[in-house]
Amino acid sequence: MGAVTPSVLHATVSGIVLQIVAHERRAGLFSTGAYFLARSAAESLLQLLCSLAFAALAYALVGFARSYAQAFLFVAIVGAVTLVAESYVVMVGCLMPDERSASVVSPLVLALLMVSGGLFISPASLPPAFALLAKANLFTYGFAALVANEFAGLALTCEAHEMVGRGREQRCPVESGEQVIAQMQTNALSPAENLGALLLLLLLFRLLGFAALHRRLRSPLQR
Repeated sequence: MGAVTPSVLHATVSGIVLQIVAHERRAGLFSTGAYFLARSAAESLLQLLCSLAFAALAYALVGFARSYAQAFLFVAIVGAVTLVAESYVVMVGCLMPDERSASVVSPLVLALLMVSGGLFISPASLPPAFALLAKANLFTYGFAALVANEFAGLALTCEAHEMVGRGREQRCPVESGEQVIAQMQTNALSPAENLGALLLLLLLFRLLGFAALHRRLRSPLQR
């Protein structure tokens, strides 16, 4: 017997659960909305707690800005990105015709979003076709928010051997956090505005996922 990969196992379990839900829904035990809200709340809470713990530990270990406001915003942004990513996976799972297709499509598109989110490639160097994708890219808003949260208003110094220029004109090549933000070419939104955009994406993905699940459970294939 061949080894079962985690993605296939998860798809199989999800398919069984969906069959049970479809049967109990037809029996009038609960509505699609009740099931969707209950499962979303249960899974999102676990994901959020894990992401908050990770973010708090990472912030302390890496040594980011010693500001309670910035630390709180960092943790909130990481938590929001995690929940939006989970909502995206839920949406894809509901839109795909079966769980095996979802387990293939979801990581492929998620990897594309990660690559074009600004961390690995500058947004200015992306092809024009990716400009529209950036509008719905959770990593674009998350990365821009984290960069602005850490570097905005930051004064930078350097050692003597790092100076550029000659004589009295010697200066640091990068003297402020705003220069770093400009070099990374992230969006012009504030951390709070990027966080708001993430929350809108979360709501959009959840609504699309619910609409797809509601239609799927009402289809003849689920009867």
